[in-house]
Amino acid sequence: MMSALKGFFAQFLVLTIGVIFTQFSVAGDAVVKASNQTEVKLKVSSQLRELGYTIGDIAEQTLTITTPLGYVFDKGSLPTIGANSSPVELIGVDVKEKDSQQSTQHIVHLRWQHFRSMPEIRHYPLKPLNLKFTHESKKPLSVNISAGQILVAPLIPTVIAGDSYKNLRADVKPEQINLTGHMLLLALFASCAAVCLAYLAWYFDWFSLQLGRLRPFRKAYREIRQLSKQEQQPENANAVSVAIRALRRGFDGIADSAISAEKLPLIFSTKAWLTPARKEIEDFFTDSERVFFAGKPSTHTLQQLRKLSQRLMQLESAAALETKKNTA
Repeated sequence: MMSALKGFFAQFLVLTIGVIFTQFSVAGDAVVKASNQTEVKLKVSSQLRELGYTIGDIAEQTLTITTPLGYVFDKGSLPTIGANSSPVELIGVDVKEKDSQQSTQHIVHLRWQHFRSMPEIRHYPLKPLNLKFTHESKKPLSVNISAGQILVAPLIPTVIAGDSYKNLRADVKPEQINLTGHMLLLALFASCAAVCLAYLAWYFDWFSLQLGRLRPFRKAYREIRQLSKQEQQPENANAVSVAIRALRRGFDGIADSAISAEKLPLIFSTKAWLTPARKEIEDFFTDSERVFFAGKPSTHTLQQLRKLSQRLMQLESAAALETKKNTA
């Protein structure tokens, strides 16, 4: 089994090296004698990758021949395209010619395909070429190009002994990675996120938790929020008046006595944390007393009262935290 694997890896290495290598070139000058015994110097080059083939692969050979100006390549001098007795067949030809001032360059692109697979790595020769070039007023030229060769490897290992190939090797286990640092970092981020969410839920009163005695403005905010959810129902036609009473009870709660517009300066002096909302509070008391004592409609909407109660609840919560911090 080991010898078979070694043979297979050797073949695979040869194929890999063949793919990595670039094309091999053979170039030179050919001195050709025309039928009139005149020597003509031609430039001939052949490009062919020799390594990295297996059965069915296509080898591409490029011939570049430079002749004097006016010569035309005779395609009839090429081997026959198609099946033959050789293990390598010519399956395609492409010819391009380009004239310059004193010469003509002929580029012949040949495509060879290999159809025979042997149990070992070996070279297979291509066909030798005798290319001919014709001219209107001059004698034809003939160029002999020696056969190239390609190295072909079989597809499978050639020797499999006994039942050893049935004993498969165990799978390679993944490399173990120390995740302690990642887990600690994840736990830290999760703890921070949980603390932030808990604070926001408490600050905005998302879950309406009954944690001890409710602060006055938090209680008022909950009542107004519930009214805003039921605003479209017929029994809540006077929802604005109910919301005003709830918010007034919040002010009464923080002062432990009934509050009127005349007592607001005293409230602002004792509850300095209400100062940021002083303008809204004064407008609210002016409007609420006009509603209760003059019987006129309120200039506030239910949504405005909800926003005001929410702001007062947030100021109340911030003041409570500041008080705890100072007494700690």
